[in-house]
Amino acid sequence: MRFLRGRDHAEDTAFELLVEYAKWRNTYDADLALSDSFLQRISNEQQKKKYEIVSKADLGDRPAVFVFVRKHNMYERDVDEMRYLIIHILEKLVALAKPEQERISLVLNMSGFGISCMDYEVAKILVDILKTYYPETLEHIMFVDSPMIFSTFWAIVKQWLNPVTIEKVIFLKSADLPKYVRSEAVPKGFVE
Repeated sequence: MRFLRGRDHAEDTAFELLVEYAKWRNTYDADLALSDSFLQRISNEQQKKKYEIVSKADLGDRPAVFVFVRKHNMYERDVDEMRYLIIHILEKLVALAKPEQERISLVLNMSGFGISCMDYEVAKILVDILKTYYPETLEHIMFVDSPMIFSTFWAIVKQWLNPVTIEKVIFLKSADLPKYVRSEAVPKGFVE
């Protein structure tokens, strides 16, 4: 259904994308994304504790991933491992989502964002995976406490998003997070 919704119910286009999606899932072992063997592929990134997944996190009871962006360093990451990490996170979120909705939220704490976090390559992979293989799953992307330097990065990344996705982007201060996310769902240390 999400492929139909994502392509305005154009059945032929949705079917082609669904076939491509099946091939992609096979190529990247997405069906195993929650398995121990898959987790071994992302063990280096897992140790950095860059994120936490919470079920029923937002006010609509949708799952969310809370990302500590300051812990990402483009000079100390493997791009393939990051691709598998993105797949793991998205698969876990979709598994936690209400089956009739399959909606998820991304909450990114941008405090401490610096040059080493400006990873255009990984951002492009995330955008492409969401757009192509998880259409109509994104409820919100929340950027919390974004510093001025982020505006330079965002100016480029924004160009990769379609207008519908851009409407789902929210910039907010940590004090405003309870307007979108349950206070008890916010991981310890996520906001100051």
